[in-house]
Amino acid sequence: MNKLDLMLQEWLNVAKWAPSGGNAQPWLIQYETIESNPNTVRLELSIDKDYKLIHSPLDAHGAAAWLSIGCLKLNLIEIAKEYLYEYTHEEIFFGTNYWTSKLSLFFKLNPGKSLQENSNYHRDDFLNRRTNRNRFSQKPIPQNDFEELKKICETTDSIHYKVFQNNEKKEFVANIIPLEKIRWSNLDYLKGLLFEIEYKYPNHPASQTKIPVDQLGLNTFDQFFFKKLNKSPWLQNILIKYLYPLILQKSLVGFSNHCDKIFILQARSNSAADILMLGYTFQNLWLQINKKGIGFQPLGTPLVALGYWTQIEQVKFTSEQAKSVENTTDLFLKKYNIDLKLPTMAFRLGYITKEHGQAPRKNIFIQKI
Repeated sequence: MNKLDLMLQEWLNVAKWAPSGGNAQPWLIQYETIESNPNTVRLELSIDKDYKLIHSPLDAHGAAAWLSIGCLKLNLIEIAKEYLYEYTHEEIFFGTNYWTSKLSLFFKLNPGKSLQENSNYHRDDFLNRRTNRNRFSQKPIPQNDFEELKKICETTDSIHYKVFQNNEKKEFVANIIPLEKIRWSNLDYLKGLLFEIEYKYPNHPASQTKIPVDQLGLNTFDQFFFKKLNKSPWLQNILIKYLYPLILQKSLVGFSNHCDKIFILQARSNSAADILMLGYTFQNLWLQINKKGIGFQPLGTPLVALGYWTQIEQVKFTSEQAKSVENTTDLFLKKYNIDLKLPTMAFRLGYITKEHGQAPRKNIFIQKI
């Protein structure tokens, strides 16, 4: 590898800690230098072909993977400053869908210029980003910190946000439960969920690409249950028919009770640019929140509705599930002005009661175009 290859690989070694939905890390990153300007580098970000073949059912037509490219974009722009490379502009090529789309980021070398002075982050901020699935305290987040988060959401017209506090949190969960029921009672979604978990962590090679079962915020018995559930089709059928209400009670009710606030963040449209901005803002919020010592946990349940409305072929919705999605979508639009036909992410905030380990990451290697 030449000096440029080595430098860009160092960028990726830090930037790869961007959120990617179940630790999917669906990125392909290639680069080229610009002949007319040797101090300019173009990074091309797209979705890796292997991920396209085997991807989460929650990733409708690659929209979630494209969102994660927006998260990765922020990391690359910030880490480049450490190496005196300044982000100048970007170009989006939108193919037939998100799977075939590409984002080009252009960076120019500014030797002698201290770009880090204008940076919001240090490399440790990327490495210390955490998903914390344990119980949060209900201690209120200081108002000035809360206002800072709102300002981040308001810096662009490309996204829409809403905050649920106090008793509103319980109402939100009650209204999102129909979609979460589908995640646990639909075999396609359930298999996708179980596939994202690594049950033999930390000694198994696959632990680099999956979520360790001991980082799900589950007690010892629940971890054991998930391990058995993964191996047993019979137990999966029992769960789908009878047991999933118990899982919902633990997961979503705990999600709302054990936190201070719940945010909804939504792209204003299905355009590639708006979804990129959704990912960029999502990661920006996450990093700022973690820097303040506040816990963060995303909730991808709204993507169940997106999959239905984009006619995802990977999931077979029953007529009852289809009706449930339609009713939930109608309710969210009328009650909260949130359109579940658009890419939407939810997340909760609160002060952590238990430290959370760093999720594993596979190595992503830079390639020359």
